[in-house]
Amino acid sequence: MNSGLIQTSMHCQLNYSRKFILQKPVKWAYPGLLMNKRDGTLFSFNAIDVICSHAVPSDQLLLRVRISKSENPLHCIAVTQNQVVDPDDGIWRPLQPESFSDLGIGEVLRAFRIVCPKTK
Repeated sequence: MNSGLIQTSMHCQLNYSRKFILQKPVKWAYPGLLMNKRDGTLFSFNAIDVICSHAVPSDQLLLRVRISKSENPLHCIAVTQNQVVDPDDGIWRPLQPESFSDLGIGEVLRAFRIVCPKTK
């Protein structure tokens, strides 16, 4: 039953006629999420814990992650409504570090929050 699609009701009601913004993590105000080192690493060593503790149900995150079972550097997962889903299996899991471990995720490489512009 894996169609490769993630189905969820998105609070900002995204559709083809509505635009959205991919907001960078520097704008999220998640304390301890980012590092200031010059080794090319954007996220702190405990980024998964920070995301799990600071995300609110209305956050809609797209995370590019490193997983141990794959050499694919472009693997992405979604976070919304305090749940995380990997499109490879389509199973919604609670937003907690154990769910990331169960998926074999060891590191967040890139991340965006989906934000809908304010309507006038």
